[in-house]
Order: sequence, then C-alpha cells, then structure tokens
Amino acid sequence: MRLFFQLLAVLTLIPLAASYAGRFHPLGDSLAVFRPAMALAMLVLAFAFRRWWRLGVLALGLAAIGPILWMMRPGLSVDPAITVYQKNLLFNRGEATALIEDFRASGAEVILLQELSERNLPIAEAMRDSHRYQILCPAHSVGRVAILSVYPLSDEYCAENAGFTSARVQHPAGAFTAVALHLHWPYPFGQEAQVNRAMADLAGMARPMILGGDFNMVPWAGAPGRIARATDTRIAGPIRPTLFVKAYPLPIDHVLVPAGTDAVLERRPRLGSDHYGVLARIGSLDR
Repeated sequence: MRLFFQLLAVLTLIPLAASYAGRFHPLGDSLAVFRPAMALAMLVLAFAFRRWWRLGVLALGLAAIGPILWMMRPGLSVDPAITVYQKNLLFNRGEATALIEDFRASGAEVILLQELSERNLPIAEAMRDSHRYQILCPAHSVGRVAILSVYPLSDEYCAENAGFTSARVQHPAGAFTAVALHLHWPYPFGQEAQVNRAMADLAGMARPMILGGDFNMVPWAGAPGRIARATDTRIAGPIRPTLFVKAYPLPIDHVLVPAGTDAVLERRPRLGSDHYGVLARIGSLDR
C-alpha cells in the first residue's frame, strides 16, 4: 500500500511540474488550474514516505500552494481614488434589478462587463442615467464586452470578435485606459491565440491602464501574468473564487491595476450570474 501511494505521489508531481510550463505550451496553463488540488495531494501523500523523502515531498507541496495562499491573504485598506466593478453577467440571465441596485450601491465609477447579450442590454440602458458614457463591443457568441463610465471616454477601441474593448477614461483622479476583456477557455480551446492578439494591441495603448475581465484562467498561471507584464499592471487581490465548476473553485475574474498602485478587491454577490462580481478600490495613480 505504501508503494502505491508513493507511485501516486510521483504521478501527481509530473502534472504539477508541468503546470509551470505555460510559457512554453498552453497546456501548462490548463494544468495550472488544478495546481492547488495537486499541491494538497502532495502534502497528504508525503506521509507515504519516510524521513528525508517525506520532507522533500512536503516541501514541494508547500512550494506549490504557498504563493496561492499569499494571493489570498486579506488586503489592506485603501483610500480609493477610483472604483471599478468587474462582472460577467451570464448571457441568459434572468431579471436584473438586484444587480443594477448593487452597481449603484457599490459607488463604482467604471463598470466592466462581459456577456452583455441581447437579453442583458436593458442592464446597460438602465445605467445610462449615472454611467452615460458607454462602449459596447461585439466580442463573443455569448455577448458583448462593455465599459460603462460616469466620466467621458475617448480613444475608444473595439477589438470586434477578439474579446476586448478599451477606452481612455477622463477621470478627475487622472486619466487612465480602461479595458474590459473576456478570454476563451484555455487549451485545447483558443485562449493562447486570443492572449497573443490582445497583448499586441494593448502594449501600445496609453498608460496607466486598468483592466478587468473574465480571464477564464487562474492568476498564478501564465496568461494573466503575460497580460500584466505587457500592460505594466499587476493582478489586484485578495483573490477569491469567482466561479465554481462542479464545486471546484476558480478565481478567474480579475482586475489589473497599474504596477505600484494600491488596490484592494472585494467579491460581490452573483446576483443572477454564475460568476461573482469583483469590486476594485484603487488608490491614487500618481505614484
């Protein structure tokens, strides 16, 4: 029996190691989705070994789970200069009164949306009295990506059918480029090609930038980090699961803020969607 668990540990270690190879092949990012489960399995299976082997397997499990737990640590309070609400609406959602009320109650000056389908268009229309500046961009078969803003928008860009849109927000705290994006599912689906296209377009846009979206990818994988590096941003935290697939928790809705800028994320209720929303309170951009 001990030999069986030792073999199981070795077989777990192989995909765990491969989950760090997203920069070389998109399969690595797909495996990274399961890194927490594999790391926890390694911590349990370590007890099938003796002495130094046990310590080594424990160390591998802790090295894998440690950075994820660090991303989940509670955020410090921030004196917000900018508030951004990120939400995947769910293309076939039902009545949206509670969600619209939450948008208003949050105090968000910029709202970034995905799956704004024909059925969901009344949500954007209902927000026009407070968020009159809007860009609605055809992105996916499941609906548009959108930016709704209290403040005027300029330099509007719609990457039609590519899953993202951007605009310069003329915010009193300082102008910034807002981006709403909706990535495909990872390998074997089309996320890598979409990320490459997005990075090529976003790299040349005006800084600072604030990005929000349904990345369909966990923050410790390669794709969100690649986008962050291409846009001089970082993934704001603390991270929390925003989608559950057969009870498996997935933190895949993110807000990226300018590197060096203070920010704290708050998870908002699902309110008729399969995704939780995230509200980012962002400090001064002048740093």
